[in-house]
Amino acid sequence: MRHLKFRPLPAWLWLLSLVVVALAIRTWNPVWFSLSVDEAYSVSLARLPLSDIIRLIALDNHPPLYFLMLHAWISWFGHSEIAVRSLSWLFGTAAVAMVYLFAKEMFGKRPAVLAALLTAVGPIHVVQSQTARMYTLLELLGLLSLYGIVRIVRSPRPPIGLVLFTIVANISLVYTHVFGLYIVATLALCLATAWVWYRRQRPKPVHARQIWSAVFVIVVPILTFLPWLAIVVQQLNARQRTWLVPPTFIEFSHDLFGDWTVGLAALAIISLPLVNRALRTTNHIWIRIMTIIPILLSYAVSLTVFPSTSTRHLIVQAALWNIIIAASILIIKPIKLQACLVVWILIMNGLGTWQQLHTRLAVDWQQVTTEINARSDARDIIIFHQGYNGQFIYPYYTHDQIRTILPFPQASVLHDRSITATNLAELDAPLAGNPPQIILVTNNPAHDNLLRQYLTSHQYQSQQRTNYGYKTSIEIFCQTDKHVER
Repeated sequence: MRHLKFRPLPAWLWLLSLVVVALAIRTWNPVWFSLSVDEAYSVSLARLPLSDIIRLIALDNHPPLYFLMLHAWISWFGHSEIAVRSLSWLFGTAAVAMVYLFAKEMFGKRPAVLAALLTAVGPIHVVQSQTARMYTLLELLGLLSLYGIVRIVRSPRPPIGLVLFTIVANISLVYTHVFGLYIVATLALCLATAWVWYRRQRPKPVHARQIWSAVFVIVVPILTFLPWLAIVVQQLNARQRTWLVPPTFIEFSHDLFGDWTVGLAALAIISLPLVNRALRTTNHIWIRIMTIIPILLSYAVSLTVFPSTSTRHLIVQAALWNIIIAASILIIKPIKLQACLVVWILIMNGLGTWQQLHTRLAVDWQQVTTEINARSDARDIIIFHQGYNGQFIYPYYTHDQIRTILPFPQASVLHDRSITATNLAELDAPLAGNPPQIILVTNNPAHDNLLRQYLTSHQYQSQQRTNYGYKTSIEIFCQTDKHVER
């Protein structure tokens, strides 16, 4: 009796299937939560003229490429929630395809399929793909850069087109996020190490074009970034505090894998070359270096110079981690253990994504702005404690230019968010006009009492307070000699 024989699926069909799955997950129910403050900031900046974007982004802590791309995207498709997030959908889906191509180049088709599937359902990849920020672009460009470098190193005479492609990818990478510098620096370290190693492998000399190609794809992007690097240094000198703190291993594991136990398992898997000779190949060692060194560099800078690391900055390393897990698991014996590990990690990734999408720290700002408009008019003042919440979120959802919006405190909107006697004096002039109501929107209850005391001393009394998600509340203060009906 003959057994049925099945032809394996061709690579293009695997790639197409993974892209469809990734896009379906990223576009599922895209408007169940309102824009976050950071997303509203991205949109408000991208809607400005190009010259204003460059001028204002120099005051922020991110390079301008994503905002320029979002500017073009908004001009074509509008600035609705779906429109502004759809750019991240495309970058996130393309990143899954690049994980497949890069893993296939390094380890073959089977690890590539598993790595791309882990990326398609991974928490950090899905959440950032539904967020109008630059992190999925960072992921895509980081993978393109690594793919180009690998192809150059493996080509005795790299094509000029490949070299130019990799240079453009690296320039775009560093102009998308400062974390791109850590990736490029690690690439330089890897190439220098490879050069020393290859020189000892005679009679297999490295071709001159290969050497110069590797030098150009590193040096040209760094030289190109020098003008903006001066702006980055000015930004760091101007900032005394930041909300960023380096994530712990628990936070890192939760954001990347949805569960810290999977993080421990992944850490064990990444250490397998110590006990498994089959994983001591050049490809396995190289990709582990590219995963670990940028993380260590970012932590070193955060601990010694300036806190600048968050788990979402490590999205490229999360994709590489998936490739390591896939390539390592498929070598483990017996097959049943291999299958159990694959199923377990996929399930935990999926559950982690589901949990993060349902419990993400977001406020329904559309509801908040609707409530504010229903309870106020043009005579009132709306104070947004921790300033930029109102400066960007409120105009996005109301298109209202009549209300007086007061970002507070103004002197240190993004950095030092505490209320002091000095910045309380910022309210003296606006309150001198005796507005009938003060609408206070805050998500810092620890400082509410000091602000209430200040308003009470200026003959305002709290009338009503409504709480929303993530400690956010709306509180209405009226003059004590009158109660304004709405």
